[in-house]
Amino acid sequence: MNNDALPGNPSEQLNNNQGVRRWILLGILAAVIIGCLVGSILLIRHYNDPMLTAGDYYDAVAHKEWDRLYEMLDVGEDGHFLTRESYFAVMEEQFRDMDTYSIHREGNHVFRMDYVVAGREHATTILLKEQEKKEYLFFRQYTIQPLDLLAENISIVVPNDITVCINGTELGEEYLDETGAVVHATYETVYTLPRMYIGTYTLAQYGENFQTCTDEIEIGASNVIIRPALPYLNSGVIENLGEEAAGLIRLEYEAMIAGNDSGNGADRGKAYSDVNISGLNTRIQEYGYTDDGLTVSLAVTYHVDTALLTRLTDSYTEMDYYREQMIQKDEERTYLFVYKNRNWLLYDAD
Repeated sequence: MNNDALPGNPSEQLNNNQGVRRWILLGILAAVIIGCLVGSILLIRHYNDPMLTAGDYYDAVAHKEWDRLYEMLDVGEDGHFLTRESYFAVMEEQFRDMDTYSIHREGNHVFRMDYVVAGREHATTILLKEQEKKEYLFFRQYTIQPLDLLAENISIVVPNDITVCINGTELGEEYLDETGAVVHATYETVYTLPRMYIGTYTLAQYGENFQTCTDEIEIGASNVIIRPALPYLNSGVIENLGEEAAGLIRLEYEAMIAGNDSGNGADRGKAYSDVNISGLNTRIQEYGYTDDGLTVSLAVTYHVDTALLTRLTDSYTEMDYYREQMIQKDEERTYLFVYKNRNWLLYDAD
């Protein structure tokens, strides 16, 4: 008898079972592959979500990990004012006493952190920038731009002959602003810094005729135009102008002693003899810049001991004679000087 022709042949059943198992295994394998693909996609999507980077950033803010934060930044190139030290300073100032915080997505790559300092609510916003290079070919990398910790286009306007420094860095030709965007006088120079961290900076000014002057300035997040007050005139300028004014006073009295009738006002037509000028003091009334240059108004007070000779005419003989009168008086004069071509020139006198 032929066994192959009989129904329920064990060999045929074995082949059928192997086929079923093969399909089951293929199905399981396909499910595993599909599961792995779906899981990988979900995993990649999860780790590519910029919220994770934003969370890492704000977590580092909460724990004051300034070094870690600095490595995440993308704020452009400026070796003078966008430094590690200035970033640490602004972060310490802004978040030193932070209590609680929460993170909110404002856009696909824009995130806001609301936080509390000493019972008062604040907010700070960052922008995430996706980098071209991916980690392990699939995972996106982001850098951080803190939107409200940066100030842009900070303009500092000073007279042409003033040198200005910020935190010890002299503003040179690379910061000269020749766009004309900031209105200024012909005697002024405009320096514009593209970007700075907000916060407090030390601004120093000095020049040929000025003392070195330092002030604290506040840089905010909006466009800033700073016109610092003029430094004080140096003592040498005041001394030299005082000597110049004293010389002018002596010349005036010497002319009157010589009988040149060059006195002012009520002294017209009079002459002096043996004049002694003492107690001379000078005082800066005001100073500033005009189109003519640096202008200084100098008040000079002094004491005069002299004999006033008044010229009279005898009505009978019609001959001139002088009447001597001893005089002691205090006087004050005002002189206006202008600095041009590295020289002080008398501009006006009362």
